[in-house]
Amino acid sequence: MGKVKQIGTEFYHEMTIPEMLDAAASKWPEREAIVCREQRITFGQLKELAHTAAKGFHSIGISPGDHVGFIMGNYPEFVWLQYALILLGAKVVPININLKADEIKFILQNADISALVIMDRFREIDYFSILQKITSEFTCDKSGNVNDLSLPKLRKIIIFNPTGVKYSGSFTLENLMELGRPSKEVALPKLNPADYAYVMFTSGTTAFPKGAMQSHQTILGGGYYYGKGIDLNINDKYLCFSPFYHVGGLISGLYSCQVHGATLHLTEFFQAEEATLIIAKERITAAWGLGVMFLRIMESAKKLGADLSSFKKAVIPTGGNIFERIVKELQLDVATNSYAMTEGGIISITLPDDSNWEKRRNSHGKPVPDIEVRVVGHETRKPLSPNEIGEICFRGWNRFLGYYNMPKETTDAIDEKGFFYTEDMGRMDEEGYLYWCGRYKEVIKTGGENVSQLEVETFLEDKTPWIKRAGVVGVPDKRWGEAVTAIVQLKSGCSITAEEVISYLKGKIADFKIPKHIIFIEENEWPLRPTKKLDKMKLREMAIRKLGIVL
Repeated sequence: MGKVKQIGTEFYHEMTIPEMLDAAASKWPEREAIVCREQRITFGQLKELAHTAAKGFHSIGISPGDHVGFIMGNYPEFVWLQYALILLGAKVVPININLKADEIKFILQNADISALVIMDRFREIDYFSILQKITSEFTCDKSGNVNDLSLPKLRKIIIFNPTGVKYSGSFTLENLMELGRPSKEVALPKLNPADYAYVMFTSGTTAFPKGAMQSHQTILGGGYYYGKGIDLNINDKYLCFSPFYHVGGLISGLYSCQVHGATLHLTEFFQAEEATLIIAKERITAAWGLGVMFLRIMESAKKLGADLSSFKKAVIPTGGNIFERIVKELQLDVATNSYAMTEGGIISITLPDDSNWEKRRNSHGKPVPDIEVRVVGHETRKPLSPNEIGEICFRGWNRFLGYYNMPKETTDAIDEKGFFYTEDMGRMDEEGYLYWCGRYKEVIKTGGENVSQLEVETFLEDKTPWIKRAGVVGVPDKRWGEAVTAIVQLKSGCSITAEEVISYLKGKIADFKIPKHIIFIEENEWPLRPTKKLDKMKLREMAIRKLGIVL
């Protein structure tokens, strides 16, 4: 790849992800890059594994521009496999591991996936049975070949078996790596920092997810500023319990550590007791996490008598009293809030040299350098005065390139001047601090996942035999942040319990999308606007009242 570029404050404008990998391996060859259970991989070894995997992918026909999907938990294998694909000029498409067969198939079709790397099992999920529902041609043959008319782009399925089970009749990750070991070096394409490297799927307000194309500079710049926000450095050990198919795991987790030379410790999914024990055992110093995640870790530490004294740095995208409680009880040296999304990677953050505690506690920080953020009228798109609440929009190196295969949705969201309109409500004060105030778009943030209200409503109305009308909202919940709640009107003559509805939904949609509460109402109880559209604000107030939630 020629001369190795040096990682510096402006590197993300001119460096590609493979160049960053080269720079990290050159600068910290013996330093641990990834730790997961018994696996401990240095930056130098990570580069070697990536190049071996790249030769393996090349040998099965992966070419520049191909889209490769991943359904994997937070395993070290994901890290070097995604590097391998980017080396080849292919695009990485991380897929939510909790999705069901129809949801996965939509993404495979929409994103033109040509190869899929998928686990055999994860917790209680059997992915072999899911594959058989997705494609009638999935037979686990040794070559991994797929030939399904409903998925014309999909050519290969590669099985990753973290359980250690051997599969003699399928093409596995071990087979891929074996193909790469004896192979000659592959000629790698020249990449541009402005090229997209990832397609990251987001729920949004439509019934189906949208794939946001993220460039090298968006990913690397986001990693740089997330790390800078908590003064991340080569002495840090960072625990990543946010999944790689989310910004919190991929950019704030993986890439902030890769850019700043910190060690990334992985846990396959968030489980408070496990995270607590890892922090205590490995002397973890830093992490990104929702407020509810840190509160559960603090509760577990008290129950287990675990020592969390090493933990001193955190990105906590939760403000106010919860932020303050976490900072004080964990005695953090540096903590920051931030504003980010799939379409933007990182937008604003409070940096360590900002001494204004009230702003740090209550705001989402200031826009990162070379990002322009505005608050505009939701209908007019005209700039508003300081502290007026409107729609947050932004443009700059962090902005995604567009929604893959969705030109209309892209044009609707990005104007001719390059501003992306987020559908988030917010305000900006006189000093330039940004405050997120809610959502115009109807998305519920529950346990670290984004749930489209419309998607769940559509499923309830179209796929269940009893429900005539459904309205879905998020209500406050100590464990989940927001709990998915469905207010439903039954069809005439139908009778069913909430428990029966929830049982029916299991296995048909992802578990995190299944409502935690079902509330039954009559037709005359729907709160409507003058336009006869459903008033979601009043519907949420109704749900909170009927559930007896005290705010």
